[in-house]
Amino acid sequence: MATEFMVNAMEGSKMAAVNVDGIQFHTAEQVAEFAMQLYDSDAVVGGVQPDMSFLLSGGRHPVGQLFDAEW
Repeated sequence: MATEFMVNAMEGSKMAAVNVDGIQFHTAEQVAEFAMQLYDSDAVVGGVQPDMSFLLSGGRHPVGQLFDAEW
């Protein structure tokens, strides 16, 4: 999950610069909200979708069917 932490952590780093152009980030507050949604639910897995939304799911699933269930 891409967060603003990476940008802040790389500031002043001796590692090669990371190009973050075009990458959309979640704020720390958004990530915390995702964690609370997962914690408060009966779901086992939470995933960030390509559209940056957060989707809760069960933990047992056939390969490739991670987000089929409604939670």
